[in-house]
Amino acid sequence: MNLKNEAFRSVSHACLLVSFSIIALSAHAQRPIGTDVSGYQPQFLDWTTIKSDGVSFAWVKATEKTNYVNPYFSAQLTGAASAGVYVGAYHFARPSSDPNITGTASADTEAAYFWSVAGTYVKTGGGYLVPMLDWEDPYATNGYSGLTGMTTAHMSQWVNEWCNDVSNDAAAQGIIIRPVVYTGTWYSTAHSGVAQFPGLNSTVTGWPDWFAAYPTAAYPQTGSPGGETPWSSWNIWQYGDTNWSGGDSDAYNGNLQSFLATFAIGGTNAPYFVSAPTNLTVDLGSNATLSATVSGQSLSFQWYFNGNTIPGATSSKYTIFDVQLANAGAYTVTARNSYGTIPSVATLSVVGPLVNARGSALAPSNMVNWWTGDGNALDICSTTNLTPYNYFTYTNGKVGMAFRFDGSSAYLTSNGGEISPPWTICGWVYHQRGLTPSTSLAGDSTYALKVEQWSNTDE
Repeated sequence: MNLKNEAFRSVSHACLLVSFSIIALSAHAQRPIGTDVSGYQPQFLDWTTIKSDGVSFAWVKATEKTNYVNPYFSAQLTGAASAGVYVGAYHFARPSSDPNITGTASADTEAAYFWSVAGTYVKTGGGYLVPMLDWEDPYATNGYSGLTGMTTAHMSQWVNEWCNDVSNDAAAQGIIIRPVVYTGTWYSTAHSGVAQFPGLNSTVTGWPDWFAAYPTAAYPQTGSPGGETPWSSWNIWQYGDTNWSGGDSDAYNGNLQSFLATFAIGGTNAPYFVSAPTNLTVDLGSNATLSATVSGQSLSFQWYFNGNTIPGATSSKYTIFDVQLANAGAYTVTARNSYGTIPSVATLSVVGPLVNARGSALAPSNMVNWWTGDGNALDICSTTNLTPYNYFTYTNGKVGMAFRFDGSSAYLTSNGGEISPPWTICGWVYHQRGLTPSTSLAGDSTYALKVEQWSNTDE
């Protein structure tokens, strides 16, 4: 069973007693969330707010064909970088206007045009991302304006030529990159009939992919584009065409450190957790040490408790002496250098003998499980203890302390078996609107008990 999306004080005919609060903390989703913008968005976006809303990466349109520059390109890109959003530049390909591979009106001329505008931002350090090729020209079909030879092989060669040109331009400056190819299933898959769109073949799969697909209900943390031809899997998914920035909504299929390793320029120099801090459960009054091992160049560290900076906690290790119940919660360490910043979180649970010992509280008859939330997730009625994940912590509850969830990534799991009905679950719940489509109290892979069933309606 999973307990999630809320703060929880715990009952079950069997009685499960739980205590929670559903409170949105600063959300750090398991999949990094991003955006992409162009001249359709304002010149001066509020990147600080965009970042605080959960966006960690962005791409900004630089050029299209060989005669268009986004007039807001520099302002949008430098604004994102200044706010600490990882950012890169992209080019909108127009093979219908420049159908050749080399020479005039070609992939070469479009790559050279892009580099003349955006090459300044293809550099190591500063959180810059590799360039992106936007491959969605609807006119690149046989027969459009007299076009011929728009075969799968030709179009794939066009993509490879552009990406190789830009990679070579970067290599001439000592920078090794692999541009990412953005497309949609329609544009990457061959279509017959009136359109006769050629699609792409497997020769392009050496470049990372980025797919656009807008399902009716998009769940960026669990969903997928639903088609990746000719790639075998997906790296980035554009799951919506609107978001906080007014641009498109994107998600990366992995965690932040994997994203940086793949897309940050100089990503192999970015911080990378060799071993992340792990959850700890300690006795009241004891000492607790959280530590991480991180690779990367010129690293600095900072620890946070429940999202708040811990003064002086600036090494890869942090020790809490004489631990009290108030010390229970989420401890985040960030590792930082000029190539990127990555966080990792661990939960400290504290066992207090007067409130957590079995038999220390008067339980109703027929009790099966009881999670009090008093500084830990132990079951004081049996042995079905819970395991915390992600940005889970504790807060003041109706009585004593309570579980607190961030409304996005935090949850508790148990390895307990199913309980045959009839049963009752009992708890105090304090609910605030979170970032997920509905608010679940408890559930498994099939069913859930929910406080909020419908997205953002409180119903």
